[in-house]
Amino acid sequence: MKIKQILVPELKNKLNEEAFIKYLKGARWFGGKGRTIRKIRILESVLLKVDMTEQQALLVIEVNYIEGAKEKYLLPLFLAYENRARIITERFPHSIITHYQSGGKECVLYDGVYDERLHQFLFEIIYKSRRIEGKSGEFVGYKGKGFRSFLKLPLESYLLSVEQSNTSIVYRDTFILKLFRRITDGINPDAELIKALTEKTNFSYVPHFAGAIEYRCRDLEPIFIGLLQDFVANQGDAWIYTLNNVSKYFKSLSESTTGITSTELSSIVLDKKSLERFSGLRKFIGESFLKMIALLGDRTARLHLALSTIDNQNFIQEPFSKHYKRFLYRSMNNLVREVFRLLDRSRENFTQKIKSEVSKVLSLEGKILERLGKINEKKIQITRIRIHGDYHLGQVLFTGNDFVIIDFEGEPARPLKERKMKHSVVRDIAGMIRSFHYAVYSGLLKEGSRFLEAAVKLWYFYVSSIFLCAYLETAGDAPFLPQNKDEFIELLEIFLLEKAVYELGYELNNRPDWVIIPIKGIMYILWSDSRICQK
Repeated sequence: MKIKQILVPELKNKLNEEAFIKYLKGARWFGGKGRTIRKIRILESVLLKVDMTEQQALLVIEVNYIEGAKEKYLLPLFLAYENRARIITERFPHSIITHYQSGGKECVLYDGVYDERLHQFLFEIIYKSRRIEGKSGEFVGYKGKGFRSFLKLPLESYLLSVEQSNTSIVYRDTFILKLFRRITDGINPDAELIKALTEKTNFSYVPHFAGAIEYRCRDLEPIFIGLLQDFVANQGDAWIYTLNNVSKYFKSLSESTTGITSTELSSIVLDKKSLERFSGLRKFIGESFLKMIALLGDRTARLHLALSTIDNQNFIQEPFSKHYKRFLYRSMNNLVREVFRLLDRSRENFTQKIKSEVSKVLSLEGKILERLGKINEKKIQITRIRIHGDYHLGQVLFTGNDFVIIDFEGEPARPLKERKMKHSVVRDIAGMIRSFHYAVYSGLLKEGSRFLEAAVKLWYFYVSSIFLCAYLETAGDAPFLPQNKDEFIELLEIFLLEKAVYELGYELNNRPDWVIIPIKGIMYILWSDSRICQK
């Protein structure tokens, strides 16, 4: 059976129907939800012979919009008939793209990632190093150096239920295959960094690279469409772990008869010895949690040290040049102006209490731009390296006694070229510190009690200090860090401010009820009594 028999005209015509577009816009991995689709066309198609009684195809589609750049997506499309169609409808109703009649038969068109037969097909492409030819190029699978070849196929599999910008398939809690649904020309940074860390360093706090599926087409760089990694047994991510601690912290405070009024911690502290003055906080936050946060700081520093030592042109350290500073300044300036225009247009949608906070932060636009502008004024004598790029508590798995860092793709909304650039490690550090603020402030929103605001600051400052002190101790005199504490503080505050503004734009577009968190973050950074200090 030729692929043409599936795609033309029956399936091909479905791609531009309302039901198909509705399915795309409802998918977590689809990035064009806010744009109007003009046309969808097939760039690549491969018939998958997983069941000759049905029809299955692996497609690369191009989505063209009325406004903005076009995008490419990986899409396994399966057709099922009659009895099988009824089974799919009952078991995986969320996978259904459309129901229709064909030749008098009941049919369903559905996303093939929900079908275990596709899971096995994809795994075998890697396991058997297969090459699958398409109409324009080929899909090529290969194993990593540490692949365990003693496995007996087929492996039981299931789809991870957590919402992600990609699709993850777990094989017998041994491997996890990440399918990159939105694909771009060139090597995906997640696959690139995981492979380099596994094969070129001794850093063991990432899932090991086990193999990949690439799409190769003449005159183009290989495109990673699938990344196979070792499955890491875990107790959830560090975000959930931290939220549980925040809940215990608020409960501990509410049950305390003495409170923590004697503590005067009003900033992040970089000096480990100075933190001893605030030891009264430890019993409320919890010794075991703080030890784990210190461990997270250590693991983060070791990640950066490992990335900085990879002997490859794509990883070799580069200077924090004038050209790079100008790039950062333009990027930050554009971000602030875009987000603040959106905030100004949205202010009438908020409650009176939030409107007051919005007005305050809008009045600070000039001050924010002035603070961010320092990036272009200062002489910064550090190196730039490849970094995680989207580092926060949700990108770290908690194993029960340690952490494993995942998802090196960077912020998917940014262009691939920018995600693959070498940046300051301080950007990753700022991302994690902002994540601490999100965790404790979301706990406050859940508690619904404004009198706990002071407790939020104490938790945030102390936990961030523990993380930073551990990071700096492990990183030592690495060339990617300013050795002058004042320079480090100023650089960190700039990246914290940039991240908070980015978060403000994200919440305006996705969770307007949460805009107060990045607004408070901006205030914390700008207020003179809340700045980072050395002692």
